[in-house]
Amino acid sequence: LGLQVDQQGDDWTLHAEYAADLFEAATVRRWLGHLRVLLEGIAASPDTRISELPLLTPEEIEELGSWNRTEAEVPREPVHRLFRLWAERAPDALAVEWDGGRLTYGELARRADGLVSRLRAQGVGPETVVALRLERSPELVTAVLAVLEAGGAYLPIDPANPEERVRWILEDSGALTELTAETLTPLPLSRGGGWEGGSGDGGEELAYVIYTSGSTGTPKGTELRHRGLSNLIAWHRRTFGLGPSDRTTLVSSPGFDNSVLEIWTALTSGASLHVPSRDTILSPSALLAWTAEQRITVMLLPTPLAEAVLAEAAVAKLPEDLALRALLTGGDRLRSRPAPGVPFELINFYGPTESTVDATAGRVAAHGERAPDIGAPIANTRVHVLDRNLRLVPVGVAGELCLAGEGLARAYRGRPDLTAERFVPNPFPASGGLPGERLYRSGDLACWLPDGNLQFLGRIDHQVKIRGFRIELGEIETVLLQYPGVREAVVAAREDRPDDRRLVAYYVPEHEQEPSSGQLRAWLRGKLPEFMVPAAFVPLGVLPLTPSGKIDRRALPAPVSGPVAPAAAPRTPLESLVAGVCSEILGIEEVPRDVSFFDLGGNSLMATQIVTLLQDVLPVELNLRQVLERPTVARMAEIVEEEHRALAEPERLAMDEILAELERSLAPG
Repeated sequence: LGLQVDQQGDDWTLHAEYAADLFEAATVRRWLGHLRVLLEGIAASPDTRISELPLLTPEEIEELGSWNRTEAEVPREPVHRLFRLWAERAPDALAVEWDGGRLTYGELARRADGLVSRLRAQGVGPETVVALRLERSPELVTAVLAVLEAGGAYLPIDPANPEERVRWILEDSGALTELTAETLTPLPLSRGGGWEGGSGDGGEELAYVIYTSGSTGTPKGTELRHRGLSNLIAWHRRTFGLGPSDRTTLVSSPGFDNSVLEIWTALTSGASLHVPSRDTILSPSALLAWTAEQRITVMLLPTPLAEAVLAEAAVAKLPEDLALRALLTGGDRLRSRPAPGVPFELINFYGPTESTVDATAGRVAAHGERAPDIGAPIANTRVHVLDRNLRLVPVGVAGELCLAGEGLARAYRGRPDLTAERFVPNPFPASGGLPGERLYRSGDLACWLPDGNLQFLGRIDHQVKIRGFRIELGEIETVLLQYPGVREAVVAAREDRPDDRRLVAYYVPEHEQEPSSGQLRAWLRGKLPEFMVPAAFVPLGVLPLTPSGKIDRRALPAPVSGPVAPAAAPRTPLESLVAGVCSEILGIEEVPRDVSFFDLGGNSLMATQIVTLLQDVLPVELNLRQVLERPTVARMAEIVEEEHRALAEPERLAMDEILAELERSLAPG
């Protein structure tokens, strides 16, 4: 009943994988239907392998097909031409706004025109790649627009990436040229008053390339088409009714494909794009206040940040002038729901880079018995949940989530082997579909729910998501093994505390003198982005193995922080308080006074939590930037003391009493 086939060596076993909350009359009827089909198949073909016997009823096959009827017209115009229409129609309308100024649609078009001329002179045209090593900024928006106008494809690279990784991406991508903040200062301006139509046919031509973590130790580039981008943007504009009155945001890192969605939904709708500062993004309360102040109507946030904002919205009094009507999120498994009565919708997206940002979407209700689902397929996208033999599995049964439709990437850049492995012939082509249609095997586990939505269940392989970033553990392991003092290494994603998933590296030293965590962390930071650096490093004598000789990941121990040496212990009551807050956030027993919070596994979102907790306990106003610049217990205590001295007398006396009470509580006996 509700059977799924598993193979262990030559043995086949059957087991049920229905979620407990699906045990209802409709589910039982499905099971009986599956049992009937299975028994009929056995009777008709008694020598057939179980894995090859049918299980789904004709009615269920039809139902699964109905959930994939998502056909809609795909715009012929590429996104940069849609921007041009708005620039001609409303040249004085606000296009981009940031802390340092603003650009109208006309001004943005003229800046892009000047850059287009330069790019074309350098030979940029169809199928050429231009690397953009730029922060979230008006320069990034201008460069993205200009590259497509010149007929090329853009490759966004986060400037925070280590130089070695950037050089590798530039070489692997074959980028014709690279644009940086220095090369775009000042931005060239067009002297003409008109605009050319631009290049790109809106179809199979390359629009952009995104590099993500790769299991072989080096990142891999994914090539995305104009047609897929046009389809995605058209669906978003229709679904959320985007227009000139909307004010949207650019929050995502340029190297994260959510930034593609943020930029083009605004510029193709006549809306304005607003760029918050880094400090604002890192503080949920500040971000909510900024959202109200800027009259933001639609905002897209990575999952961890969206959950932090939802938590803030649940306990804080929302600004009365909050204009936000839709909070969009995606990139990781969503665990939170909006508090009842919040004035905006929460929309959860799912989509690997290989499907042009988003493949499914669903509204998240305030109440629900299970984790929020990932919704249903967007326009011109089809989702199949399949077993290892690429056969449909029943509703409620776990299988690999596979994608087809307009959003599929063209290929992995320069990797025909990997392309053939992940993009396979589609055994379920759309009605009237073209021969040779492909299916992308995502490696994600999911199941259909009876209402036609999808539940995300995790990964099949060793790829993980941490704070919204897709990470191949094999890439970190490969780089770690390049360190001279490491003989063996394995990296795992652990969740030893609820909702606190982090990377842990386990290694076997080459010699008796084992490398320190600090040495390994510094080595990885020089070669990998910060989000791929493990939070903890655990030396082992040997790696645990299964009876078959494979690494037994379940036997890897939880990282344990050792006792802090007396010289590194907190020296004052205030340092003890700060150390206690850091200990709670990091989930370790003792925090040295002189070790960076980030070297102990912290990140910027955790730093935001430290600021919030300290302000809950002490009557001081702390700035997140101060904590980021002085991330040790001793230096954070200095910050608090500086703010203490600057307080007005009543608040200063109140804090004096708090510190005195703390000192009494810490006194011996």
